[in-house]
Amino acid sequence: MPRERKTEISYLNILLCLFVIFIHIISFAVSGFEAGTLSYNLAMFPWRMVSFVVQGFILLSGVKLFLTKKDEMKYGKYLVSRIKGVILPYIFSFVIYYIFYFVVYDYPLDIAFILKHLVLGSLVCHFYFIPLLFQFDLLFPLWKKVINGTSPLIVIPFTLMLSMIMEVSLPSMISNIFPNVSFVYNDRVFTTYLVYWVIGCYIGKYYGEFENIVKKNFRAICVVFGISFVIFAHNTYLAYNNLKYVPYMNHIHSLYVVWVIVLLYALFMRLPKKLPAFLQKVDKASFDIYLYHMLFVFLSNFVIEKLSVQSQFLGFIIRCIFAYILTIPCCILFGYIKKRLRTTHDKKNT
Repeated sequence: MPRERKTEISYLNILLCLFVIFIHIISFAVSGFEAGTLSYNLAMFPWRMVSFVVQGFILLSGVKLFLTKKDEMKYGKYLVSRIKGVILPYIFSFVIYYIFYFVVYDYPLDIAFILKHLVLGSLVCHFYFIPLLFQFDLLFPLWKKVINGTSPLIVIPFTLMLSMIMEVSLPSMISNIFPNVSFVYNDRVFTTYLVYWVIGCYIGKYYGEFENIVKKNFRAICVVFGISFVIFAHNTYLAYNNLKYVPYMNHIHSLYVVWVIVLLYALFMRLPKKLPAFLQKVDKASFDIYLYHMLFVFLSNFVIEKLSVQSQFLGFIIRCIFAYILTIPCCILFGYIKKRLRTTHDKKNT
């Protein structure tokens, strides 16, 4: 029997979804201010401090895979479920965005062009996550074998080392094979996020033990997070204000990412176990919110342009109104409509 969904997972899922929207809204202000100014730093710091959402979603996907016992499914059945639950909604949203781009920006009706952006997830800034996640799904038998048969004390350090090696060597390896190709897609290759996926899988497999450790060591987790936060914030200030080159910025960021996710887990485990009704709806609609929020950001940009808004702060407020207040209820309604259509279809077939 699949285990009941943990409320802390729902809380984390909702928060990550909201942070994705925030990142895409605040990025306009970050790019609009001059580096080194107070305004730039006020926008840049929150933008960087929530830059753990992709890693968080990857880790959470690994948790849910083993926690819900989906790892016991046969490969074909699992793949079909992921195609129905992830790939088909992605393709549908891709079509919606492409129609928008075709009408507004005169995008070409070129099959090769469309397929390239569909496979790479490069049509809209956040789409790359879907092909990235599906790479982990395609390797489903590997995760079953590794996670169920090998100690995390061996696998986690190995995947960390592999991720670091591939991050540096993959572009040059591809350039050696294809001399005329400049590889700029490290952010959508599964090895870049492999350690987060593996950690998530082990958390899901040993969830009870993980829960006990987190609850018993809450203060220690806060202290370690605080240290990682200060280190990351300090080096972020130096690097993003062009004050100093920080050679190990990615590794510092990775350390921060792990501990902020662990801290959030620890905090959410302390919240009431009953998720409020509205948050339950947001949790269920989170994937649609992820897919479609940029449509509302584009709409807000149109309004900002028509109103000739020059203030970055006012532009941020307008984008927040469109991206949060419109996206969330619309996606909840969209989910309700889809559910009714499925129910109607099932009744007709019985």
